[in-house]
Amino acid sequence: MTMQNIGYMPSDDALRQLDVYWPEQSSRSTPGPLICFVHGGAWRSSVTPSLTPAQALIDSVKGIILSEGIYDIDTLLASFPSYRDWFIQPTFGPSESYAKFSVLGYPLRSPSNIYWLLLHSKGDTLVDLPQTEAMHNYLLHIYPERVSINTDDLTDEHNAILRTDIYVKIVSNFIAKFIL
Repeated sequence: MTMQNIGYMPSDDALRQLDVYWPEQSSRSTPGPLICFVHGGAWRSSVTPSLTPAQALIDSVKGIILSEGIYDIDTLLASFPSYRDWFIQPTFGPSESYAKFSVLGYPLRSPSNIYWLLLHSKGDTLVDLPQTEAMHNYLLHIYPERVSINTDDLTDEHNAILRTDIYVKIVSNFIAKFIL
């Protein structure tokens, strides 16, 4: 079963919709897991460092995969100075520093049972490896036994990795730990 174009904002905006796919009815006695894929695509607003989901929601999350993310804009600009004029300033306004937008400065949450997997392709020319390494180090302070990183197996470009067999295999293996 499929439900498409479900808005998650009051306005009718195609960029703020999601699709939900249910597998065919199985013989399972309990419902299967919800696997949610969100492609941020360089989200440019709604910075929410104070967002506090309900504890029941946090407790229901088993794993999170972060892939090719921008976690610290100042670090990104150190590697890609040209991003300032065409991407960063139009999005966040002119500034000498964008530290207030860095997720690496968000308050730490108390430990939970969530496992984390960070992925980064050696072939990514849009976002460089220091972004993923910084996020990995940040998460290690909170969840030292629950964070893993894979920066060796993926070799395709930023968006192209999503369509590769190796990406699907890495993600599937991570998810399988929670549903088998």
